[in-house]
Amino acid sequence: MQVILFQNRRAVFLWGFAALWLGFLAAMTWVTVRDGPPDGYSVHEALVVGAFFWLFGLGLLSFIAEKPCYRLSLRTDGRVELRWRYPFHARRKTVALDRLMPAEVVEIRDSEGDPYFLARVRSHGGDVLHIAESAARQDCEQACDRLNAVLAGQER
Repeated sequence: MQVILFQNRRAVFLWGFAALWLGFLAAMTWVTVRDGPPDGYSVHEALVVGAFFWLFGLGLLSFIAEKPCYRLSLRTDGRVELRWRYPFHARRKTVALDRLMPAEVVEIRDSEGDPYFLARVRSHGGDVLHIAESAARQDCEQACDRLNAVLAGQER
C-alpha cells in the first residue's frame, strides 16, 4: 500500500530548547543546593533568582506542551491518518479521504510582526493540521498544491 506523507516537525526545535533550558536549570539548581549560593550573594538572593528562572522554565514547559508535530498520511485505500505528536502524548485519528477539505495557506504574524505562513488542512470534523509552515509563502503554497492534487485525484 502506497502512502503519501505530509509532516511538520517544527515543534521539535522548541522541545529541544525547553529540554536544554530545564536540564541546565536543574544542574545549576543542584550545584547551588550542593555548594551554597555564589560568593557575595545571600541564600535569599539565590532563592529569588532561582525562582525567577524556574518560573520562566515552567512557563516555557507549559507553552511547548501545547505545540504538536503534525503528520498526515494519505493511503491508496481512501483513508487518511491524522496525527498530532505532543511532547508528552500523541493523538491519532483516521478519516476517509473525502472528509478532508482542501488545504489553504493562512497568513499570520510572527513575534516580530513579520508575515508567517501556515499550510492548513481541516477535516469535516473540525480537526486542524498544519502540514507546512514557513516565512516563505511559496513553501506553504507548494505543500497545499501537492495535497490538493491528491485530494482531487490527480496524484497517487
